[in-house]
Amino acid sequence: MIVTFRIFVLFSFLCPFFARAQHWEKVGTRIPNATVVDLFLDSSNHQLFISGGILQTADSLILKGIALYQNGDIFSLGPGFLGNPITNSAGKINGQLYAGGWADPAIERSIAKFNPLTATWTPLTNAPWGAVRGFKQIDNLLHYYGSFDYADSGATSQYVGVIMNDTCYNSPWLDPYTQSFSSIVMDIEKFQNKLFLGGSFTVNGNKRVFCYFDSTGVHQVGQWNSSNDQVACLEIWQNKLILGGYFPGNPTSNDISLLTYDGTSLNPLLPDNPFLIVYALKAYHNLLFIAGYHNDSASCDVQVFDGNTLTSLTHYQLNNAVRDMEIMDDTLFIAGFFQNCFPPDNISGVAKYSVAVSQLTGLKKAENVSDGNISIYPNPCNKNIIIKGIETPFHFEIRNLQGQIIAQGTSNTYQIDTSPLLPGCYLLRLQNADGINTAKIIKENN
Repeated sequence: MIVTFRIFVLFSFLCPFFARAQHWEKVGTRIPNATVVDLFLDSSNHQLFISGGILQTADSLILKGIALYQNGDIFSLGPGFLGNPITNSAGKINGQLYAGGWADPAIERSIAKFNPLTATWTPLTNAPWGAVRGFKQIDNLLHYYGSFDYADSGATSQYVGVIMNDTCYNSPWLDPYTQSFSSIVMDIEKFQNKLFLGGSFTVNGNKRVFCYFDSTGVHQVGQWNSSNDQVACLEIWQNKLILGGYFPGNPTSNDISLLTYDGTSLNPLLPDNPFLIVYALKAYHNLLFIAGYHNDSASCDVQVFDGNTLTSLTHYQLNNAVRDMEIMDDTLFIAGFFQNCFPPDNISGVAKYSVAVSQLTGLKKAENVSDGNISIYPNPCNKNIIIKGIETPFHFEIRNLQGQIIAQGTSNTYQIDTSPLLPGCYLLRLQNADGINTAKIIKENN
């Protein structure tokens, strides 16, 4: 009886995971058969851009490194523009789409702009050559980062640049620094009015893994003693900067892949971290999605953390790797290489989770917020929110969970119009002569 009971308990425990693994679906009828390394969401147009290797689809359409997912299917974005067809990332600003990757200096530059009228790509003439890892919009500027050089033009090497009027410039945040071979910036993020860089790179002869720049120079955060240390991704979640990667040389914690930074110190995110290496992070409302290799199974896993509970969404079904995640229309998309990991469907390159993110355990709506005599309602909201207990006029900023300012202005009426915002979670910052108040608001459909 005891043996039978144990088997029943074990089966009962595993059944939800087996059922959960079947929630993954292929994306579109054209399935990329190569590694996808980046997903870029243009939320205003409900477009998801897919970047990777030579994305040959099931019907033999060659997407040449970048494709578009819209209206339930994948579409080509013209012929490839790089000598090497690996496209690492895409970014958009002022309605213009850019893509970047690795380029041979004898062939083409590593950043190009898309012309939607002709479906062609034009490399930016002064773009660097090398490897552009990604794009991120910060302070209304499109930043690019990675490991690249301007050796053919005599310019100084750098890690981070910006695109303005189809021209590449040094970042206004930091001076160009000479880089070492194999150095790379994997991600950047603005946090507490500082630009943070994560990766594995050398600045002025000193190795950096996680650092920030201000008017006084570069500042390393934490102690990193291993040549294998690398921060792969940065994400703002619950007013903290989350670091994912592989960093056993950081003695501040025995957590070798997930740390949290509050502006003062590094600490473990999870007391019992199951991940050996973390490749991707995605914050959504109060949830944090984590993708990486699991300590026990040595296979890739996607888990969701609500601040208390960590839940697997794949149950170690991924035998390769997830390189990026994005959430569009309440749906979680993952990118990487996981062919035949979800039988009976042959899913490779991109997959989506069929259960709406808002239905996952742990996603909670914010209550009406009060801070002393300050109150904000209704929350969740769909049009105007009303702020009570604050003297007018006051200045307000609405930021997304990546720290980007979505709306700002000055109010004399105790009301703020949220109708232009897309559904999601935002941070509201109020400032007047009495000081600063912050709160979380959730926008629903109008």
